[in-house]
Amino acid sequence: MKRQSAFRFFAFLSILVSYEVAATIPEYRVSIETESLELSRSVCYWQEDQNSSGKTDNSEIISALKLPLEKFICQEFDYPSLGYTDKPVWIVMKLLTAAEVHEEYILTIGYSMLDDVRYALLSDNRQLAAGISGDHLKFTERPLLHRNPGFRLKLKNNTQYLLALRIQTGSSLQFPMSLQSESNFLNTDRTIQYIHGIFFGVMFALIAYNLFLFLSIREKNYLYYVAFMISHLICQLSFNGFAFEYFWPESVIWNDRAPRIFVGAFSLFALIFVRGFLRLPAKARWTKMLTNISIGLVLLQIPVSSFTTGKISAEITSFASLSAMVTIIALTFYALVRGDRSAKFLMISWVSFLASGFLFSLKTHGFIAGNLIIDNGMLFGSVIEAVLLSFALAYRINLLKEEKAESQRELLEHLQEMDRYKDSVNASLERTVKERTSTIEKQNAELNEQIKMAEGIQRSLLPRPLDDARLQTGFLYIPTMAIGGDYLDYRMLDADHLGMFVCDVSGHGVAAALLASMVKFSLADWPRYASDPAALLHKIHHDIQDKLNGNFITAITCTLNLRTGIGRLASAGHMPAIIRNENGQIREINAPGTMIFDMAEPKCGYTDFLLNKNEALFFYTDGIVEARNEHGQFYGEERFFDLLARNQTMPPAAICDLLGTELKMFVKEVPEGVQDDVSLLGVSMLLSDIEKDYVSALRDIPASQVLSHE
Repeated sequence: MKRQSAFRFFAFLSILVSYEVAATIPEYRVSIETESLELSRSVCYWQEDQNSSGKTDNSEIISALKLPLEKFICQEFDYPSLGYTDKPVWIVMKLLTAAEVHEEYILTIGYSMLDDVRYALLSDNRQLAAGISGDHLKFTERPLLHRNPGFRLKLKNNTQYLLALRIQTGSSLQFPMSLQSESNFLNTDRTIQYIHGIFFGVMFALIAYNLFLFLSIREKNYLYYVAFMISHLICQLSFNGFAFEYFWPESVIWNDRAPRIFVGAFSLFALIFVRGFLRLPAKARWTKMLTNISIGLVLLQIPVSSFTTGKISAEITSFASLSAMVTIIALTFYALVRGDRSAKFLMISWVSFLASGFLFSLKTHGFIAGNLIIDNGMLFGSVIEAVLLSFALAYRINLLKEEKAESQRELLEHLQEMDRYKDSVNASLERTVKERTSTIEKQNAELNEQIKMAEGIQRSLLPRPLDDARLQTGFLYIPTMAIGGDYLDYRMLDADHLGMFVCDVSGHGVAAALLASMVKFSLADWPRYASDPAALLHKIHHDIQDKLNGNFITAITCTLNLRTGIGRLASAGHMPAIIRNENGQIREINAPGTMIFDMAEPKCGYTDFLLNKNEALFFYTDGIVEARNEHGQFYGEERFFDLLARNQTMPPAAICDLLGTELKMFVKEVPEGVQDDVSLLGVSMLLSDIEKDYVSALRDIPASQVLSHE
């Protein structure tokens, strides 16, 4: 069938070229200065009598082409559209190239939902090139991998070309054509993608925001609103060709049906959302009946329109969607008349959306010309509608606050009319308020003093330098508030074993600091767990489980043998440990484990590793990598690891000081730059000459050979 259709197409071109129609065909001049040329302003087109079935034989095509030239309609277009039609449309035009032209041009038809688009390029009664595109092909089979049908044309200088196109589709037949240089095509397409990217970003943000509200308060209306927004977003992705390009490029049938399915889906969820949001009285039975009828029509439209094509499917979808929108407007207007002030935002949002959709529909049917606003009207209208609906939800909360404030004002007015001794009562109240204000100020001062004391106490809990020639240590601690929820420590567990510990308590401030101090107290018998750091983590959970109250703790600890360099590490869902060698190479050491929280016993195992001479071991919290600068960029693991690698000979204490300085420079004056407490604990081995022979064999163990135990 495709070969017969292509044969008829090229037979038509051969006959068309034989006629002397040069005087009637619009001419477009192309030169090296031509970056973009609109080909739809002046168009000669002819609509075949053949319908969408494509069963007309070759003889009928040839006889149809013997019609006089007047059968071609030459027309000026602001936006070329012939509405809904199943019949093929032929378009011809002449391209006259100048002495110097670009080597290649991009021909695009700026409407992504065309089913079948074919072109041929002729010169001197010879066909030079031809191609087929459209939604009937898989996306990967298109000659131009773009969401809109398009072709690449190679034009020579000082040449007259005849460009002929045949377009057939079951949707609205729109053909805004343009001829662009490749650079201009890429720049223009990038701008269009930016516009759509802003729209999709706003929609994603609103979806995430309202989904978060639903998960927080479990109000079903937010779930219906999210479902409506998702359906509408996918519908827009389908209409604009992005879904076919990125989500289902191999599924031609689904790409044809998806827009109609999701139009029905967002109409359905819009009806359900409005019905729940307005909370119309039970006495107004007509509102429930009207809503149920519209929902029934939409539920019927989704399967019916999915298995029909062309004009019939479009009319079914349009009718069901129109009934849904009329119902929504009627319900909103009724609520507005009843005095529901939150309904005004609902009314404005739907009117904005319907106005943009109405203008887009008029353009689709060819009644008005398109422009930047109308072409992207559905995007603008959708954003306005989504934002206003969010305002409506927030406005309802404000109404409740206003009603409460009004009740308070009425109460005050009533009190003012009561007894004559109100002045004395007010004076007494003023004295009481002043006394309480003074008390509160004193309490605040005492609280600030206590916080300073707590800060000093927490600082005193930080580890002290170790007097051991076999190692070098250092740490960095920067709380987000005066006191923080990170805790770090290292100590000698016996003569040859060093213990290291870092934990991160969820949250900030006093509560997190208290939990961190409890962890400190739980480490009182640390040496007992030197051989099994995982047991130490289980012991901490047992000690503070009943005090967590929904908070959680991540922790990492290890025991390091200073004679051999062998370490045993355990983790409770914490960031991996880092080993930096003297060449600046970085490797991560981790152990299986889950965080410490009050609902279940953590599952912690341990990992054995080897720390060689002049290698440094670092424990850190996520506050380092999550620090942000004024541009919203994270400090990230890449910068952190690069700092360690660039300063491979620097001892841990100097690394900690350098990191603190670099973090301050990175966040600069951004108050929220450091969003979590920052902790870094480091140690490096300085094995003596006597021990070199003892551990020489261990140094040959590859870094990747570590043992994990649960």
